[in-house]
Amino acid sequence: MPLAFAQMNTAEISGTIADLSGSALPGARVVARQIGTGQQFVSVSNGAGEFLLPQLPIGVYSLSVSAISFKETTMPRIEVHAGDRVRQDFVLEVGDKTDVVTIVADPTDAQLESAEIRDVVGSKQVADLPVKDRQFLDLALLSPGVVRPPGGTRGDAMQQAGNLINILGQRSGHNLYLVDGVTVTDEHFNNMVIAPSIDAIEEINIEKTSYAPEFGGKSGAVINVLSKSGSNELHGSLFEFVRNDVFDARNFFDSPTAPIPPFRENQFGGSFGGPVRK
Repeated sequence: MPLAFAQMNTAEISGTIADLSGSALPGARVVARQIGTGQQFVSVSNGAGEFLLPQLPIGVYSLSVSAISFKETTMPRIEVHAGDRVRQDFVLEVGDKTDVVTIVADPTDAQLESAEIRDVVGSKQVADLPVKDRQFLDLALLSPGVVRPPGGTRGDAMQQAGNLINILGQRSGHNLYLVDGVTVTDEHFNNMVIAPSIDAIEEINIEKTSYAPEFGGKSGAVINVLSKSGSNELHGSLFEFVRNDVFDARNFFDSPTAPIPPFRENQFGGSFGGPVRK
């Protein structure tokens, strides 16, 4: 079984905690609560006021910071993706712990922890956007610099698990393909050998350049697919994608008297998930 790459399917949040004078606050308690599941992750600041929340599952979190003799500070929403190293500093005000100060994350804030160029196709885009033949790599074409290999080339011909892509001028065979941090790249032909169902995908990360060392091994981009996590309740979905000539309109060059050519395509299936009992 291929080894999983470190930090490829999780994220981390770090920062410093200080008072209004800028002095570090050791012993402050930081709680990250994943909104979708309710799971909590806790960290305590060290003597320099620094905290670290490592290996966070991807998703949306709320953060709360508390310390003795200081008002509790909360951030209702902060979203992390696979490989993110988010830095978020906090300044606490003196006051009663029952008083709560709410701050809002600014999505325009530059994260200086990394120089990587990356795009993320989120769960809403995966669920809402129409995709021909249900090939998830079609969604990567939303990202600048991503194109299909020209017809008749090696990248167009040797596609073991669907259409591949060229990114920033690199050949499709120079990309590294991962599912939940595990490589699904054929090292003989440098192609993707497993294409997960769209219904199983939580997000798609497209690491284009200047990515972290753990993503090394290829000269092209890294396409990292994160699967959906389970829950404590049984859940599932059914789908049917229909393409039929009754929905087709004539284009400018079609004969107004000739019938529209018949076309029938039905793609159907489903998904099912739930808890793993101990």
